[in-house]
Amino acid sequence: MPSDWLKRWPHMADVELQSMPTDHEQVELVIGLDTTLNRVILEERHGTDNEPSAYLTKLGWVAFGPNGDRLEDSLEDKRFLATLNNTIQHQHGKNVAKLPFKESTPLPDNMNMAIRRAQSLKRRLDNDEAYKTSYVAQMEKYTDKGYAKRVPVKVPEEDRDYLRYLWWPEGVTSKKLQVFRIKSHVFGPRSSPSVVNFCLRKTALDFGSKYNEEASNSIRRNFYVDNLLKAMDDEEECIKLTRDLINLYGDGGFRLNQWTSSCKRILAAIPGEERDDSVAVLDLNKESS
Repeated sequence: MPSDWLKRWPHMADVELQSMPTDHEQVELVIGLDTTLNRVILEERHGTDNEPSAYLTKLGWVAFGPNGDRLEDSLEDKRFLATLNNTIQHQHGKNVAKLPFKESTPLPDNMNMAIRRAQSLKRRLDNDEAYKTSYVAQMEKYTDKGYAKRVPVKVPEEDRDYLRYLWWPEGVTSKKLQVFRIKSHVFGPRSSPSVVNFCLRKTALDFGSKYNEEASNSIRRNFYVDNLLKAMDDEEECIKLTRDLINLYGDGGFRLNQWTSSCKRILAAIPGEERDDSVAVLDLNKESS
């Protein structure tokens, strides 16, 4: 990225990106924004929805987002947005969104392939008890609750046959395989991140007027799929924003949890069950050594 690229925007005037060493022509490793080193955001810069943003992390400044040159949506993008805009519903406190198929072409019957993969999985499970215990516990948790690693966006009844899978009842591999159907959008399909993003933004539109404008702005500017990264100077404002976001998403049927912060006072304002596992049981009254 050219060093002067960010100077096009006033809000990025003081952002200085790290330069690549002269003996390196290619990027060899990209560290994601959700890594441990980047969890503490020291400063942030934001423009409008069509301008880039930047975070100051322990590794220096990280810039990302649109470059200001708005391109027309592709035909595929338009079809996706039309599908969701025309079909999404809010039922029983949850968003219900169709699977955004590119075409209406019937899918092939892949039952034989699914059986072969299940048989291969069975051999591994039966030969590794520790792996089996962990795998079965996770699968049973999903099936007990009616979803698999879910995001809280439901799939209409007529689309659920596209999300069938084979599994052994109660995880007992000596039993006969049975067919299960997933009721919620799951991580895995290429469409899921876009569906999640669409529903998050729709939640802000539908319920954002009940809360401070900063909550809606944070949804548009600070969410990356289903992860929020936010830096603020004022603790009271941060606590209020946290509560607004939790309540706003609750209105839309989402549970916004796994919170973490570099500030103990902010963490103390968040219920323990809503914090990230790494800080869920911290003694927030104890001074750091």
